[in-house]
Amino acid sequence: MWWWAQLIPNPTHAGQGLALLRQAGIEVTEGVLAEDCNDLNLIFNHWIVTQRPLLAAKMALTLDGKFAAASGHSQWVTGKQARADVMRWRRYFPAIAVSAATVLADDPSLTSRRADAEVWCPIRFVFDRQLRSVNADSLPQLYCDAYKARSIVLCAEDAPISQQKILERAGIQMWQLPLASDGQLDLAAFQQRCSSAGIYGVYIETGPGLATALLENRKVDYCFIYQAPKFLADAAAPGIGRLRHTDSMQQAIALTDVKQQRLGDDTLLRGKL
Repeated sequence: MWWWAQLIPNPTHAGQGLALLRQAGIEVTEGVLAEDCNDLNLIFNHWIVTQRPLLAAKMALTLDGKFAAASGHSQWVTGKQARADVMRWRRYFPAIAVSAATVLADDPSLTSRRADAEVWCPIRFVFDRQLRSVNADSLPQLYCDAYKARSIVLCAEDAPISQQKILERAGIQMWQLPLASDGQLDLAAFQQRCSSAGIYGVYIETGPGLATALLENRKVDYCFIYQAPKFLADAAAPGIGRLRHTDSMQQAIALTDVKQQRLGDDTLLRGKL
């Protein structure tokens, strides 16, 4: 008896293994823990079916949907277990992305740091249309640390030449992308560059501006939402969304195939957009 969890999503190969086993006289039971298996392979499955990288937005929020206090202070929205889980997912994705605003505010390292493993550095993307994060006097650590060769800045084709030269001197890669109709970097062009480079998934760690743009324009495939059991109850604190008129709950942006997990006092909710 052979237990088979999931067919290979690639239509070129799907089912061939089953056929070979059955031709050899082996009884095969299909679909054993299929949902769990599919979840384990969610990044690869998306890549092999669409030939596009899985773009996943990660956010850490209070119960009232706030990323930080009105002052910008955000350390920490969630607790240690939730932050450790982020490190785990950073290890699964071949690339991480953040906005220039996050680089300027937090100067992150964007590495996966876990107690049971060596430090892992994925490819590190920075969405920086006009190279605001580039300062000749003081470069962020992403552009000068031991892993700087794995940093790639995503900028517009008309980004300031002086800032481009600073990055070139620092040995930092740049991908110049066209602009979409909303004036932001074209994510479809970004996905195509990733596909050409064999980058099959990007874990986008969002702040309020990037999260709003990605969700409103349906530019991501998957969401990781870490939520802490706390309220800021402050309308001035940064959250998701802009002032726009909605008439009904049918206009809500919904997730499907939702998974939930308790992480200490916090909750991870994740699913397809």
